[in-house]
Amino acid sequence: MKKLLLFCMLALSVHISYATVLVALDENALTTKENAVITMLSNYGLTVQVVDANPEYADLQGYNLVLATENGALDATLINNLLENGHNVWMFYDAGLSLGGTWNSSSISGYRNMIVEQDEIFLDGFKSNLSVEIQETGTAYTIQDTYPLGWTSVAHNSTSTPNYKTVLYREHATSGARGLIFTYNPSILSGAGKNFADLAYQWLEDTPPYPGVTIPDGHVA
Repeated sequence: MKKLLLFCMLALSVHISYATVLVALDENALTTKENAVITMLSNYGLTVQVVDANPEYADLQGYNLVLATENGALDATLINNLLENGHNVWMFYDAGLSLGGTWNSSSISGYRNMIVEQDEIFLDGFKSNLSVEIQETGTAYTIQDTYPLGWTSVAHNSTSTPNYKTVLYREHATSGARGLIFTYNPSILSGAGKNFADLAYQWLEDTPPYPGVTIPDGHVA
């Protein structure tokens, strides 16, 4: 009986530890952005597995949350398949480019800011038109038109046009899985940017990033 209980506990531990996976361009030569995401999730107490770009669905079906930071890591068919089968997907920077749309990047300050359009998902409770610097320096992306089909925009950058979207989400109608496009560079997030990333994780996984600490709506902890 004790051996059976120990086996069950070990199985549960493995399931929890391997619930998150990063799809990298090259698992043996991680980029700065990929390492930043691993560090962020490790700070949440998670063990992050890493697999090479464009895996088969079968390689990912044991994971609850799938992440990518680089264009070419995930193709649109795999992203849609993951969501359809109940896996949450989080795409930073240009990792969602395969979903379509007209993408653009720049290092001007307006691209690094976020303006809230809709107080939905992890932006619930924040007032519309709130402007926040998400990224301290460097290049950020935006989707400027022909947005990915089935995805809803909730934020844009602070350039002269509100069409330059930076945060888009999708909730699958059948499986309930959640997808998030977050077009900022995770390796150079500002303090506020890191806290919004915490909120994003809390929304995606429906659990606080730090056990026992729930960030209330409308707050950046």
